[in-house]
Parts: sequence; structure tokens; C-alpha cells
Amino acid sequence: MIYRIGYPRFGRFFSVPCGAAENYMTQADGDQWKVLLCLLCSDGDCADTAELAARAGVSETSAEDALIAWTSRGIISARREGQGSAPSAAVPVSAPVMQPIAAASVSKPAPAAAEARPAKQKAAVRYSPKELAEKAERSPEIAGLFEGVQAILGRPITGTETAGYLNLCEYYGFSAASILILTRFAHDLGKDRIAYIEAVAKDWFAKGITDYEDVEREIGRMTEQNKYDTLIKNALGIEGKTTAKQAELFRQWHEWGFDADTVELAGEHCRDNKSKNVLGYINGILRRWHENGLMSVRAVLESEKKYKESRKKLEADKGGDNSSLNVDKWYELAESFDPWAEVNGEGDSDK
Repeated sequence: MIYRIGYPRFGRFFSVPCGAAENYMTQADGDQWKVLLCLLCSDGDCADTAELAARAGVSETSAEDALIAWTSRGIISARREGQGSAPSAAVPVSAPVMQPIAAASVSKPAPAAAEARPAKQKAAVRYSPKELAEKAERSPEIAGLFEGVQAILGRPITGTETAGYLNLCEYYGFSAASILILTRFAHDLGKDRIAYIEAVAKDWFAKGITDYEDVEREIGRMTEQNKYDTLIKNALGIEGKTTAKQAELFRQWHEWGFDADTVELAGEHCRDNKSKNVLGYINGILRRWHENGLMSVRAVLESEKKYKESRKKLEADKGGDNSSLNVDKWYELAESFDPWAEVNGEGDSDK
């Protein structure tokens, strides 16, 4: 249904910033919009939160939180009487995206003592916009963290995201520098949701990876592993999201030192016997090659050539009768045997 809209001129009008309507129509809640509209149609440049709350039909706490929220989004500016300007917990959408922040650009606090770290994780602490602004005001590192994250993402961060980042800093003990390079890593992967960033950080915390140097080293390892996983999936013709089992096998092959070409050769051997990729079978082949020091396509092909030559010699020595030594059957058995699959109770699977 299409409606023709008119604007009858009666009473007085007031303007609403386009940035509020274009960028925060769904992010801001009803109370925040009520407060903003009442504020915009007010005369003067001062606002009493009690009076504003009464006009908007919300609590005074909600009115004050709304003022801080709209200030943090760059829609208005507000400061308490007798105090300096409140820090902004967010930047306008038009803020330029900065280059990756160097480690030296953010101070690195001394590592917390192991005994001072919590014994186990807990749910993220949620703060009101007022509390977030106050924390940023008291801590230049926290304020720099929020600004740095938004520069990397190229957008303002929500209250939930802000609380999540603050929780990583306050409870899990990550420095602002560590959180920023994690955010850059996640953003480059296209996984910059706070849920993913928190999950990675909590996994690192459980492994004792909290210091900046350790975080930087782990990101380097994960970056290399991601590149390797992509090469292996292409070599084996695997599509879609990497499963947990695939990720574990790819990690093992990477640690063993196999390149994509050698894994592809193992896949060809597998398909010759199974007519499809079976990762447990491929893992058995690679394990055998690793145990025998056959770490490249060239080494494998030379070994197979020697094997075939020795088989011909054995057959010749026995006058062509190899019934007492079925080398082909032995080689197939050795190649298909997979201790990894047996230990984990896994059969033939291409996942």
C-alpha cells in the first residue's frame, strides 16, 4: 500500500538530526527516542533530567542514560554542570577507518600474577551507558580501546559490544593492545561479532594466553593455519565451512609438515581405493609417510618406485609365484590402517 504524505503547517516544528534517523532507528530503544524528541523540541541549551524524564514518561535514570547514549553516538553533546565534557564511548559512522594499530601505540600493562587471575570464567558484566562513559572517563586506556575498536570496524559499537570489550579487559586481564589486534584479526576474517571475539579470548584465557606477546604469537599461528586449511580444502575439493574434525586433522598435518601437494597425492591414493575422500583413510596414509620420513611428493614417488622395483625382483626370484608373499595386499593394508580412526571410534567418513 502506498500513501501520499502531506505536512500541514500548524504549531511549531523542530528538526531531528539525520544521523539519528539513518543510523540508530533500530539500535536505540523507545525510551532513548522519547528523550531525544523531548530534548530536541525544548527551548534553551540546558536539560534537567528530572523534568526531561517527566515529559518523556520515563524514569530519571533512563533519561540520563539516554543523554549519555546519544552523546556517545555523536548526535548531541552533553556535559554535567561544573564538569568537563563527558567522553564519547562511540564515534560517528563517518569516522575514517584507521590502519592496524601498532603494538607500540597502546600501552602494555605488566602481566597480572597467575594467582590473581580468576579460577574460572563467568558471564560478561553488563553496564549502563552511564557506567560505560564513567569508566572511559576514568581510564584513558579504556577510552582508547573503544575508539580503536570503532576505527577498525569503521562503525560505532553498541552497548552490548562495549560491555563485552570492557569485560575482556577487566575480568580476563587482556590489555587494550591485545584486544585490538584480536579485533583486527577477527575483522579480517569477516568474524568481527563480539560473540566470536569473546569466544576466542576466553579460549586463550583458559590456555594461559593473555600477555600481548603470547596473543601476537597465537594470532600469527592461527593466520598461518587458516591459510593452510584453505589450501588443503582446495587440494581435496572440500567445500563449505571447516568442521571441527577437519580442523583437527588439518592442524595435525600442518604440524607434521605436509604441504598441500603431498596431501593431494594422499587424497588420490584414497580415492583409488575408496572412490571418494575419506579423511580418516587419508590421515592413515599421511601418518605412514610421516613415520617413514616421506614428507614430499618427490619422496613418496621415489619410495613407490623402489617398492615396485623390489616387487618385480621378488616375483622374478620366485619364478613369478608370489603366493607366499602378497606384497600388494600388504601395502594396501599398511596404507589404509589408521590408528587415529580406531582410537576415536571413527569409520569411513569424508567429514
